[in-house]
Amino acid sequence: MTDQQNQDQNQNQDWRTSLPESVQDWAEVKQAENPEAFWQRMGEQRAHLGNSIRIPSQEASSDDWAEFNRKIQERVPGLMKTPDLEDAEQVDGLMAKLGRPEKAEGYGEIEGDNISFQEGQLDSLKSMAIEAGLTRKQFEKFAKQVGQDYHAQTETMNNLKSENLEVLKKEWGLSAEGKYQETLNFAKAVGAPQAIIDGLESRSMQAETVFWLSKMAENAAEGTQVSFQKSTSLAGSLTPQEAQEQIDEILRNFDHPYHNGVESARAKMHNLMKLANPQRYA
Repeated sequence: MTDQQNQDQNQNQDWRTSLPESVQDWAEVKQAENPEAFWQRMGEQRAHLGNSIRIPSQEASSDDWAEFNRKIQERVPGLMKTPDLEDAEQVDGLMAKLGRPEKAEGYGEIEGDNISFQEGQLDSLKSMAIEAGLTRKQFEKFAKQVGQDYHAQTETMNNLKSENLEVLKKEWGLSAEGKYQETLNFAKAVGAPQAIIDGLESRSMQAETVFWLSKMAENAAEGTQVSFQKSTSLAGSLTPQEAQEQIDEILRNFDHPYHNGVESARAKMHNLMKLANPQRYA
């Protein structure tokens, strides 16, 4: 080691020994190469302490805590104070910041593909949401799911109605509407459960059940046990099978006016042919 290095080492040792013994063991002292580095580091720490915020103790007043919260929010604008859940005003303030509107109308409209609502349903959902304290984002997610579920149910119901209608038309042909109405009239006349009447009126009842009720209506009418409104039109009283049976009877009965070219008989045959072959004459 050179004389200069020895001199520098002695100087470094001298400045540390000039400090109080309790300070000489500080890491800041041991890590500093010279007094200037030590005091610069101490200055930085003092500046840091000056910018620090002391957390009030349990003995602090509400004013001290309010000042502490104010300083914290100034330093960290995005920080939000946890409200007292027993304090309705604090909770309302927090929910407003999170996006809950003041009134139900503030939720806005919910639209999109495969989303639909019953009449007045969306307004009801908004009223429920404002009572529950939902934010706009929460309401949007909730309402969209409800709208999608209702849309899917509606699509399913419409598909079922279409399928049932095709089955009824295939079996009843042009008399489908008339016989359907007769079935509905019968159900009302005999005091059928409201669920059955609703199913018939909404056209959502399965075709097999409609056929069963229609048969009951026919049996009741034949036995004159029940009085209900029957259709008087030809299109409302004969199925394709029944029409074909009458056609066959006319063709076998050579005494029938049809074979003599009577106009009314020929018109009746024409109507029977339409009823027996609804697809051909559609």
